[in-house]
Amino acid sequence: RLAKHFKEVWAVDQEPDMIQVGREEAERLGISNLRWIVSSAEDLEAPAAAFELVTMGQSIHRFDHSFVTPKILRWLKPGAYAAAFGGTYAEKEGEAPWKRAFHEIRMRWQPPGSVAAHPKSHWPKTTSSEAFFASGFEDVSRDEFTASHLWTSESLIGNAFSTSVTNGNRSSTPGPAVGWRPKCRPPPAPRTSCVRSMPCRCRS
Repeated sequence: RLAKHFKEVWAVDQEPDMIQVGREEAERLGISNLRWIVSSAEDLEAPAAAFELVTMGQSIHRFDHSFVTPKILRWLKPGAYAAAFGGTYAEKEGEAPWKRAFHEIRMRWQPPGSVAAHPKSHWPKTTSSEAFFASGFEDVSRDEFTASHLWTSESLIGNAFSTSVTNGNRSSTPGPAVGWRPKCRPPPAPRTSCVRSMPCRCRS
C-alpha cells in the first residue's frame, strides 16, 4: 500500500461510482489520509511542485497526452516520479474456450468504431511514453510482472463495464508498469538527469 508512505494522497477519478468504491475499500483497510476528488486529469487543478509521485492505473490512454503530461510535470517536485500501470486483455492470454467466447461476445456488443483512447491522445500513433518524453521526462524503469487472478462470470462482466468503451471494451490483468522521472537542469550546467539532493529546475 503506497498511502502509508505519504502524508496525504489525492485519489482522483472522473467516475463518482469508482470514487465510492475507493472510499469503501479505504475504510475497510483503515486508510484515512486520502483526499477524494471527482475530476478528469484534464480538469484537475493542483499547486506546482505539490507531489512526490503521480501514478496512473490503466488510465493513461484516456488522457489528452499533449495537455496532461505537461501538467503532471508541473505538479511534481524536482526529481520526483510519474508511474503508469497497464495490463493485458483477459481474452488475449491463452486459447481457453471461455476466453474465445468472452472475446466474441465483447466484439459483438462493442459499438462500431469505438476506441478506448481519449479523442486527442493520438493513440496508438503516439505512445504514452513518447508523450512523456516530449514533456520533459526520462524513462527510468520498465517492469513486467504477472499475478494470478480467478475470473468469474460476474467479475468478467464487471470488468468489461468498467473499461473506457461503452458496453465494455477491455478486460485486463496486471501487466507492464512504466516509470518516468522528469528531466532536470541545475543552472547553469547543461541538462542532465536530476538526483533528489540536487537543486534543479524541471524543464517545462
